[in-house]
Amino acid sequence: MKLARFGRAYMRIGATNYSIPSSDVPISPLFTCGIVLTPFKGQQLPQACFRQEEGVRTCKTVGSKPSAPRPFDVIEGSRRLSVGPRWRGGPMALVVSHQSALEFWRRAPESVVAAALAELRQCGTPQLRVCDLQGGSKPSPVEAQEVANLFPCVFTGNLHVLVGTSAARVRRACIVSHVGAASYPPGSFVRIASGAWVASPELCFVQLSQKLSLARAVELGTELCGRYRKDSRQEKGMATAWPLATPESLACYGEQAKGIYGRKVALKACRYTVPSSRSPMETAAYMLFALPRTYGGRNTSVPQLNERIDIPAEVRPVTNSRYFEADLLWPQQRLIVEYDSKQEHVGSERIARDAVRKNVLTSMGYTVLTLTTRQLFDYGEFCRFARMLESHLGTAPSRGAKDFAPEQRALWETLVARSSLSSQRERAVRQGRSGVWPPSV
Repeated sequence: MKLARFGRAYMRIGATNYSIPSSDVPISPLFTCGIVLTPFKGQQLPQACFRQEEGVRTCKTVGSKPSAPRPFDVIEGSRRLSVGPRWRGGPMALVVSHQSALEFWRRAPESVVAAALAELRQCGTPQLRVCDLQGGSKPSPVEAQEVANLFPCVFTGNLHVLVGTSAARVRRACIVSHVGAASYPPGSFVRIASGAWVASPELCFVQLSQKLSLARAVELGTELCGRYRKDSRQEKGMATAWPLATPESLACYGEQAKGIYGRKVALKACRYTVPSSRSPMETAAYMLFALPRTYGGRNTSVPQLNERIDIPAEVRPVTNSRYFEADLLWPQQRLIVEYDSKQEHVGSERIARDAVRKNVLTSMGYTVLTLTTRQLFDYGEFCRFARMLESHLGTAPSRGAKDFAPEQRALWETLVARSSLSSQRERAVRQGRSGVWPPSV
């Protein structure tokens, strides 16, 4: 296995290289298939083991036998190099699912998530039953605490786990157990430590859709396929990240997920799930415009989110950029909606830059409309903006058409009005016991 680092930390997983910014090191203890972070340059390591030093994982060459003691199970050769940390309490088998799985994908370090996704896409799991992983044993609070300790500040509530049978369910203050389906499609689980598994983003989406409205399911699916994660620990309530799934992977998994609760809503939500959103408010704006009127939207054609628009060479000196990314783009109508969350608090430099951007796009034949936070959060102003957008797109409802104002108001309240209250609650949590596990009863 060749290892390299040139100003950044690199992972090699199977035949795939993943580049991780050096700021991501140290990383959380997840090693699922030959993940190496190393300062060596192009060095060939026939055998390797890991050691932990001041919270940073490095790699060292060993002889015919790994040096002892070592905190990780290492498998030599072409198989997995490491399957995670050893448990203090002996062999365990926990399958993290539902809300806890979503917390893992949202809040775990980006390097950990990248490693888990690489393992999932390359190895994954075949079609199986939960008891094939979990062994039919009852999960214990000690095991749940071990998993929580591996990923500090990730799990903030009761740990949701899958069990193979009804007899394996437990009633504990810190564990919520769910009886698994008869079988799960390939790629449903990924190992995050020795004896611990987590539901894949696709399975997590199906599981959570069971208790979500269609609007909330579309919102979750667009987040999983987007470039952000909701995270109450962050100042803005979100963090920038790479997509966990694609609309196609969600739909493909949903087709195979027969017998899993939530499949029907998940498949319906996949029809309206789009990739590349950069924030919850972009997702909300897209849904408010593009969902059918029966679901509270404005029934515009589906826009492309953060689509790249290349700038002609003769105009590039004006912008100092080779391309722009449009927040919401309707390419056939050459219409762009830019969501500007900072328009009320910008300086002259930002105003000048935005003016140049708008002038360049206008010269290229695009119409640019700006949606501000004030317009989005005031329902009257939002309706006026939506009518202007419908006029540009030619999708305004005809006279005498059924009025869907109640549904549109309800969707706006779900995605926008209540989100501000949610942010206040999240700030209160951050100031209180965020990241504490197990939760107080």
